[in-house]
Amino acid sequence: MRAIRSARVPRLLLSLALGSAPVLTAGVPVAEAQQVTPAQAHYRAAVAHKQARRWAESLAECDAALALEPTLAAAHLTRGSVLRELNRLDDALAAYRRVIELQPAHADGHAMVGATLVRLQRYEEAVAPLRRAVELRADDTNSWGNLGVALRRLNRNDEAIAAYQSALAQSPNDPSLLNNLGVLLRNTGRY
Repeated sequence: MRAIRSARVPRLLLSLALGSAPVLTAGVPVAEAQQVTPAQAHYRAAVAHKQARRWAESLAECDAALALEPTLAAAHLTRGSVLRELNRLDDALAAYRRVIELQPAHADGHAMVGATLVRLQRYEEAVAPLRRAVELRADDTNSWGNLGVALRRLNRNDEAIAAYQSALAQSPNDPSLLNNLGVLLRNTGRY
């Protein structure tokens, strides 16, 4: 029987895990490849913790990334998502708004500002960022659906119907969208 040797982690793999190895891109020589910054390494750890639903750890890694690089929009977006999971909606909203300040054409930033405002029942405020989100990404069914909810709550039923129909054009079998449109049509006497 052979003795089991301890596994050694190659230096490159260890460097990748710690975020200090070059990031390779197609066709770019290794010497010219971009290094992962410490802020990006913290951000990557935040995403991994978020995916594992370790909210406190994810939030701590986002904060560490942002302490090093305050303009890292992706870290603000992830921070907002974690805060939203923790039901800290006002804090999440501030994080999402920071994404838009940094990158005004960031579709997810606008979508999440709008979605959070809908959750806060601030429907009038939610309409503009949701409209901007679907302008930037017309196939965003979640934003179309949230826009429909906000407009329905504001009794702007024709606009709400149009929003739901736009969402259903992208995802015709979505049960939530079908239900919301059906309820709205029934409540307005159109069904």
